[in-house]
Amino acid sequence: MDVIRKLLAVYLLGVALLVAVHFVFNSFYRETLDVIDVWSVLDWPIALAIVIALVVHLRRKFALTRETDQAISREYVEANVAVYGTALVALWFFSNWFTFLNLGTEGESVANVVVWAFVDALIVLVLAATGRYLWRSGADT
Repeated sequence: MDVIRKLLAVYLLGVALLVAVHFVFNSFYRETLDVIDVWSVLDWPIALAIVIALVVHLRRKFALTRETDQAISREYVEANVAVYGTALVALWFFSNWFTFLNLGTEGESVANVVVWAFVDALIVLVLAATGRYLWRSGADT
């Protein structure tokens, strides 16, 4: 299980890095690549990474919840923040992505572009934090 956990960590960290690099540097290669096409390719690994992150955090939360005799600890609060933060990012991402898949660039308003920018930044944070947790964790997740 340790190898699988490490592979998942590398995958999440890799996707976070790809999203961060494209998010920050896409204005430099707008003339040679269609930025929307790059996002369309990246959306599939992002979707898988978000699902993996949500499963990891839910398993962690449920494992801590089973220990009912303990008081609320820092780890319990961290697990809950991670679950609900990842769920929020997942809701925003999948809602916007499904809209994009159905409407294409027709559905792109200024507000939608701003939401995408916000969601993409949060995706980097959530996936990097989850990847770091998996890499450092000795627990069977």
